[in-house]
Amino acid sequence: CSVDKYLLLDLEYIDDLTAGQESHVFKFADRPALYFNCQLELTTKDHYLGCANERPICKSQIRVEPSEQSYEQSIAATEEE
Repeated sequence: CSVDKYLLLDLEYIDDLTAGQESHVFKFADRPALYFNCQLELTTKDHYLGCANERPICKSQIRVEPSEQSYEQSIAATEEE
């Protein structure tokens, strides 16, 4: 389920094993890089075990708080490690 439907809509399922979504190219003027965070759940498709897991139902958006660090601060912290 998409967190920000303005940037990327929920996945569309073409068939049982294929999902995707088109999106326009975008960037933010104050950032040289853009990162995506994805969480995937893979389930076994087995009719004998009662394939009960269906496609997700996206009810509402989840609010994600913006990072407290700037891009430059996160790079500096990574370099220190």
